[in-house]
Amino acid sequence: MSNIDDLFKKAIESQSEPYNPAAWEKLSNRLDAGIPPRKNPFLKWGLPGLAILVGAAAIAYYTSDSPMKKTQEAKVQQRNKTEELAQSSEKTNRVSNHQTSQKTKITDQNVIPLEQTSDLTDSEGTTAEAIVSEKQSTKTKEQGSTETTILQPAQIGKTEQNPVRNDAPKLSDSYTTLILPACENDALDVQNANDFGIVLRSKEFEVKITANASKKIKLPEGNYEIVHSESGLTLQNHAVSGVAISEIIVGELYFNAGLPYRHASIKTENTVIGIASEETQVTCCNKELEMLSFNKGNYTLSVETSTENGCRGKSIETFYVSEDYNLLAVNAFEPLSQDARKSTFIPYALTQRNTPFRMVILDPNDGGIVYVTSDALLPWDGIDKRSGKLADTNKAYVWKVNLLKPEPGEKSDYLGTVVRM
Repeated sequence: MSNIDDLFKKAIESQSEPYNPAAWEKLSNRLDAGIPPRKNPFLKWGLPGLAILVGAAAIAYYTSDSPMKKTQEAKVQQRNKTEELAQSSEKTNRVSNHQTSQKTKITDQNVIPLEQTSDLTDSEGTTAEAIVSEKQSTKTKEQGSTETTILQPAQIGKTEQNPVRNDAPKLSDSYTTLILPACENDALDVQNANDFGIVLRSKEFEVKITANASKKIKLPEGNYEIVHSESGLTLQNHAVSGVAISEIIVGELYFNAGLPYRHASIKTENTVIGIASEETQVTCCNKELEMLSFNKGNYTLSVETSTENGCRGKSIETFYVSEDYNLLAVNAFEPLSQDARKSTFIPYALTQRNTPFRMVILDPNDGGIVYVTSDALLPWDGIDKRSGKLADTNKAYVWKVNLLKPEPGEKSDYLGTVVRM
């Protein structure tokens, strides 16, 4: 109000009339009385708003349950039920030959209380409540979620239990035994006649056969087990016997009675049940062999053995012959030599072998027959039967021998040349 006073004072001082303090004071009082008084806005709006908020909070508090209140109520409820459970346990100790049937239906979000189907009454007429075990779990999914309590029936006396289910087959009732190879490397078509898959395995081997299927299997030596493919239950055990590989030792070429032989020895603990060789005759006595080798080239000797379990094994050995057998004939002779071994010609094998033959000496120039014999004691002495004179010197004549009874695997005709020195 001091600014207004100064304004009026200046206005009055500018007038010609002199300043009268008493009149100014009177005028000031009149002006103050005409101006309406100022009011505090907090008193007009703040107090009513505060009253509204307090009222709303009070209504919300009394109309809804707080989490703390819920927790306290839950603890009280839990304590009361625990006391009731202890009292019920004492009462049921005096009750005999009675059972309580209870049924509880539990859903994911709601709880259905136990339904009492019968009451147990002791001798004093006191009703015994069914014993229940309470499992409380609190799940807070979002603000305002409620507490869920799950009730489960306790075991009273004898209760029914679902039997343990074992889907794995048992050898005694549902498993059909597999027929498997008994010997090493024997190939067999194995049939799984069961309605479930199986696994055949050892430490280093595994094969699967699906339900009602077959598979051709060749097993190495070892112990095996057949198990259920899903549960791993052992259904069958199986052993595969091995066959030791035989060692075959082939010796060098030698001649016996004018025939070419090779000796072979079989080193094995098993029983020899079969021997075979291509393009040669084999004679054997137990594990010692004699093989005729007439032609140049590679030879194969095969030996089959058997173990005590009846498992068979085969071993193969190859060897090489460097030259053809030609009746051990020499390529030259000298009719005038003092050495009887050099003065006549006949293949040496014919003198050692007891076999019929026919030998012909031919002139290579015209193909004429120079000499003929069928007796090993009558070799060619160099005389040309056509002229009765010695054959020309330093000339190669053709000889040909025909065997009437050759050995198995041996050819019947032999051919060569010999020079008359």
